[in-house]
Amino acid sequence: MKLSRSLTAIVLFLATALSAFAQTRTVSGTVLDTNQQPLIGVGVVVSGTTNGTITGADGTFSLRVPTGNVVLNVSSLGYVTKDVTLSSNQDRITIVLEEDAMSLEETVVIGYGTQKKVNLTGAITAVDSKELENRSSHSLSNMLQGSVPGLNITTSAGNPGSTGSLNIRGFTSINGASPLVLIDGAVGDINRVNPNDVESISVIKDAAAAAVYGARAAFGVILVTTKKGNESDGKATVRYSGRLGWEEPTTSTDYETTGYWSVYTINKFRMASEGSNYILYDDAQMQQLLARVNDKTENPERPWTVLEHRNGRDQWVYYGNNDWWHSLFNDRHPVQQHNVSLSGGNKSTRYFVSGGYDRETGIIKQRPDVFHKFNLRSKIDFDINKYMRLSNNTSFYHSLYDYVGIDNTENAIAYSAAHALPIFPLKNPDGSWVYLPSAGILNGSYAVGNGRHIAFGEGKDVNFSHKSDFANTTELTIKPVSTFTLVGNFTYRLHQNRDTHRRVKLPYRQYPDSEIEYYAQGAGLDQMTEDITTYNYYSANVFGTYEETFNNAHHVTVMLGSNYENQHSKSVGAVGQYLLSEDLSDLDLVGAAEDGSTVMTVSGGQSEYALLGFFGRANYDYKGRYLFEVSGRYDGTSRFARGHRWGLFPSASAGWRVSEEPFFASLKPTINNLKIRASYGTLGNQNVSNYLYIRTINVSDFAHYSFG
Repeated sequence: MKLSRSLTAIVLFLATALSAFAQTRTVSGTVLDTNQQPLIGVGVVVSGTTNGTITGADGTFSLRVPTGNVVLNVSSLGYVTKDVTLSSNQDRITIVLEEDAMSLEETVVIGYGTQKKVNLTGAITAVDSKELENRSSHSLSNMLQGSVPGLNITTSAGNPGSTGSLNIRGFTSINGASPLVLIDGAVGDINRVNPNDVESISVIKDAAAAAVYGARAAFGVILVTTKKGNESDGKATVRYSGRLGWEEPTTSTDYETTGYWSVYTINKFRMASEGSNYILYDDAQMQQLLARVNDKTENPERPWTVLEHRNGRDQWVYYGNNDWWHSLFNDRHPVQQHNVSLSGGNKSTRYFVSGGYDRETGIIKQRPDVFHKFNLRSKIDFDINKYMRLSNNTSFYHSLYDYVGIDNTENAIAYSAAHALPIFPLKNPDGSWVYLPSAGILNGSYAVGNGRHIAFGEGKDVNFSHKSDFANTTELTIKPVSTFTLVGNFTYRLHQNRDTHRRVKLPYRQYPDSEIEYYAQGAGLDQMTEDITTYNYYSANVFGTYEETFNNAHHVTVMLGSNYENQHSKSVGAVGQYLLSEDLSDLDLVGAAEDGSTVMTVSGGQSEYALLGFFGRANYDYKGRYLFEVSGRYDGTSRFARGHRWGLFPSASAGWRVSEEPFFASLKPTINNLKIRASYGTLGNQNVSNYLYIRTINVSDFAHYSFG
């Protein structure tokens, strides 16, 4: 009986196995490209399952699939994924995959060239224009925030025109850690580029990828590539984008505005730390403040400024609930941006022209601060013949920040908050400014708001900050054969910073029966300052690139070149005091002090550096699967002493695209690209002062030096 049951079980098992085997069939096929060439490493998977295989060297595959109709998912990196349906009686198929131009040829801008993204072995992250176009910001650096792993962007100010500082993978030097920024191959300021002109941004983060920049790339490199014209059968494309709106603080500005509680709180802290009150109000005066604690606006029956007779003279006593922040600053401030571009071309000539305007209004209320920014760019390239192409790239940037106040907006916010309790109004009942309260109110000779509200209200402490930047790059590309390209370019850049600051005396009245007084020291010193710094920058690059693929498997790229840079800067400054007019600001109006002397000083200086480098890079990959790269630069800089100016900075990197191996076929539907890479490199650092290696003498303190 037991034997019979065992035989029955075996028969049932074999019947089930044969039935299952009968429900599958073997299909085979070949995967080709559009040129009828076999494709290796193509994943062929039964749709909705993990049952799959990979094509061999001849592009063929064999796979067991269920009976009946079945859908095969055919995919390979660089080609458009295809779903192919097999009928129940079809066991052989030929599949043709079309190249995915966007995926296969997606390139990343690297040092002195481009490279396919899938073949990168260095730490490079690329951001294209599509990732930036929906971001709303006034500067390109702020637009990049959160877009690139390892790129840190820090904003330390919020005034109009302020931008973020860039850092890649942390601070690694006491001399700062700002990356090298190249705009279309030339040194530039990323925040002076119109974001609408950007085609792509490559952030180079490791030494292996940055080695071709040598001593300049100690803290990484950011490569900004701007848009250019495209062949469009002579038709022009016009684009406009604009934005109107407002901005407001992300933090609350609901500060304490009740006189009673502000005095009560600060006196508690002052008594605990100093043993005395800050506001010298007695109990009766505190009751006066308490009676007004719920008055949002001044009640005629409970005025906020009371005239009292004390110590033998009339004086003002303050019981207000003044909102100092909203008296000086606006929470909402309008902004607007406008950008227009014109592009087009034909088979031999391409062009791109753009212009941008950005206006930011600041938070200052009495005379709002305004930042204007203008951008212009013109790019044109044309084919001289079938071997040569000439291009020109011209850009211009100008900004103006016009504001009132002492020093800067941050200064105004910090100092206006000091000693500006809600009990104090900005002005006395007679319209004079509050600066030094009457005796017996403040415990010490403190000035209300440090007089910043007076500077805002009078509007004569004017400041103008002009920044301009002109750059022109002319480039010649020669391609005598399909495998070799020679590029030579020259860049001239002129940028200038001009700053004007004017201070005037601060008028105020301390007592009702006193004359108008003037604070004429420190923040109230009548003076004008002008500073101009001009930079002239020259750069030349020559490099050649050889690229070839052998036997449809071995891809080799070799690049060699040289780079020369020179920058000269000169600064001139002048300070004059006691100008003849408070409404006009010009150094020609400098007058005489009370003793008849003329107070005027001038300053200046200039500096220059030069850099010469020879660089190279060699790349090899086998069918896009095994990747190798070596690169380096031999740099010389004038910032070090003779005998210490030259250095060699080599690097090497390798990568293995595991996803292209046959054994990875079953995982390709889930992970279509897996790469393991490693790199090693050395970089120099020339980010020091131009003449740090030279002993210098301070001529203003010459008498303290001993010679001989």
